Amino acid sequence: MPKRAGVRASIALVAILLLSPAAAASVVLDARFATGTDGFAFIDDAFAGTGEPSYASGSWLASGGWLDGGLEVSLGGLDGSTVNGMSGGWRATFSLESPEELELTLRYRLTTSADYDGDEYGLVMVTLDGAELGTIGNSYVSALFGNGDGGIERSTGWRRFRIPLGTLPAGAHTLTAGGYNNKKNGTGESTQILIDEVRVATAEPVGMDPSVQLLIDALDPTRFRQNVVTLADFGTRFWTQQGNLDAGDWIEAELASYGYVVERHTYTFEGQPRDSIYATKPGSVRPDQMLIVSAHMDSINPGSGDGSVAPGADDDASGTSLVLEVARVFAPAEVRTASSLRFILWNNEETGADGSFAYVADRLALQGIEEPPASGAYPEPLWLGIYQHDMILFDHGLPPQPDQIPGADIDIEYQAASSFGGNAIQLAEAALAANVAYASDYPAEVGSEMDFTDSIAFEDDCPAVSLRENRRVAEIGQGSNPHWHAASDVVAAYSDADFLLGFNTVQTTVAAAAELVEATVNICGDGILTPFQPCDDGGIEPGDGCDGECQIEAGWTCVGAPSSCAVCRPDDLGFPDPATSDLIAWSAPGPGVCAGEFDVARGDLATLAVTGGFFGAECLADDLAATQIEETAEPTPGNGFWFMVRVSGDSWDPATGTVVATRDTGLLACP
Repeated sequence: MPKRAGVRASIALVAILLLSPAAAASVVLDARFATGTDGFAFIDDAFAGTGEPSYASGSWLASGGWLDGGLEVSLGGLDGSTVNGMSGGWRATFSLESPEELELTLRYRLTTSADYDGDEYGLVMVTLDGAELGTIGNSYVSALFGNGDGGIERSTGWRRFRIPLGTLPAGAHTLTAGGYNNKKNGTGESTQILIDEVRVATAEPVGMDPSVQLLIDALDPTRFRQNVVTLADFGTRFWTQQGNLDAGDWIEAELASYGYVVERHTYTFEGQPRDSIYATKPGSVRPDQMLIVSAHMDSINPGSGDGSVAPGADDDASGTSLVLEVARVFAPAEVRTASSLRFILWNNEETGADGSFAYVADRLALQGIEEPPASGAYPEPLWLGIYQHDMILFDHGLPPQPDQIPGADIDIEYQAASSFGGNAIQLAEAALAANVAYASDYPAEVGSEMDFTDSIAFEDDCPAVSLRENRRVAEIGQGSNPHWHAASDVVAAYSDADFLLGFNTVQTTVAAAAELVEATVNICGDGILTPFQPCDDGGIEPGDGCDGECQIEAGWTCVGAPSSCAVCRPDDLGFPDPATSDLIAWSAPGPGVCAGEFDVARGDLATLAVTGGFFGAECLADDLAATQIEETAEPTPGNGFWFMVRVSGDSWDPATGTVVATRDTGLLACP
């Protein structure tokens, strides 16, 4: 049963991801390497003017790709000599008949062997027509630095790279993807680059949703930073300390100040009751489904013994601040979401994600249950997925440098080995697309080795993704942040650039969440329609058909944006049906929906639509005995029928059943 709920959630996620399919792309190159090189050829010394062909090789590997086949570049190794500068790449050409705006996407995995020294590194590199392409501010896609002889092998895991190419001119173009190794001085020092799913296609439109952009614009970097300051000032948020309780109370008050009903999930840890804190934005269309946005509120410093000194500015006041800021911009009533959003601050992450595992154990089977029945309330909506945030400020490379590195980025990770790994890829790439469209300064990359944070509690029950400053296993776990779990994890340890990186993660999450739950911002009076605004005439004055809440007023119809409104026909024709004495009424189902041009209703009988006419005239009949009214100016009368004529702009005489018209025609009277 629990697994079934998870499957339903994953299906719902896929449906949401496909709700607004993009227009068909113009694909000029699409290489999957399932059965071969797909027209790519290996080139020695492909980058940076290297001249060491003996230390570069390439091959197609039947199982070396992301899913099946892939291309490999091997650099270094071979012997114990010292070699400076080695490179190799796979090259293909494509042609355009006319200029096109295109983008490149590809998947890669970079691995460096255990013996690389600190001054040795490997790069993933890509060129188009000889020009180097890379992440913002860099001439390369990704880098791994050595950590000294006897260190461990390092890998980026599989990642996806996406970059706009601009408008390319007509003619032939050459694309090369591979890698570079700056130095090796031993047989065991080698670099491997795997390449898969290389695609050049029409650039996808980005940043087009005005509601998402309004939410992004509402974010406040000063507030994001101040939240971190406030949380770090508790001194510690370790679960045994008063600071943990005080921080929880402050978080609850902060969420309540935004207008949320704040709840707590209480569980027992080591014999003591503990709480995780959450608030929910109910969906207006699918309240029984939700996306979770989360972080952990607790901190730890093993060096302090009892945990009394654990400021945790980055770990994880930064993630907690993100969740609070995301919750704040989604809180106003003007922001509506089709699906629900839940904001959760976990406790006891630092003891082994105990708070999140307790939540899953208690609430997994409650998903999608309406309680009380027929109330429209869902205490635990179906889990569409979870975005977890754990340390989002510090990308200074590995080994860590004094300042933020030029290639600083956001790491989006899922767990490929989880039960929902396939759906988690989609959730991760939704965050990547949101970053491309809406993040102001820093790019993101997707990796497949999520671990050691609260999202792992969900990974076998719904799509789960974490967003971090660095990859948890390959970088954070290897010492990329010297302040991790230390007394030095204070606000002063982080620069303005570090906080800007964190704020870009806030932007990324807001945009991804907004897209997935279909958020709309209803600003009545701006002349822009949303799914929750049937009209918007550019003003908020009532009495003109579109009221101050952008709802169509009774007796009016509105179309377009800005909306143009007009009065519907009168509710009745002003004379009774001879058979029932009821007033004969034009059918008008409700506010904003006028009757069809010639619909007429008789008492409580069905509406009869009469179409066509002669010189703009129509004969209308009730439907007591008629089975068909043909398009004619002189319909055949039925037993007990009455008829009348209507010409747009004219009036009619119910006594005679004829139109009082100014036209000089004798064909306007019905039998």
